[in-house]
Amino acid sequence: QRALLVELLRSSGLRVAAVGDGGNDVAMLQAAHVGLGLRGQEGAMAALAADWACDEFREIAPLLLLDGPHALYRLTF
Repeated sequence: QRALLVELLRSSGLRVAAVGDGGNDVAMLQAAHVGLGLRGQEGAMAALAADWACDEFREIAPLLLLDGPHALYRLTF
């Protein structure tokens, strides 16, 4: 169901980032523009299927706010 929601948001023209921490989040991570997988107790399936992998949830904000714009700048200029 989460993957269907991501597809609905993508079809409306929005950019979608998805965060998941388990094997049940793999389809959602692959459907999003950017998938962020958390390594955790449920295993490494989300981290392997994601575009970026983090060890802790607190690492996501700097990743999106700093690394994202820098990567966009490097790709466009």
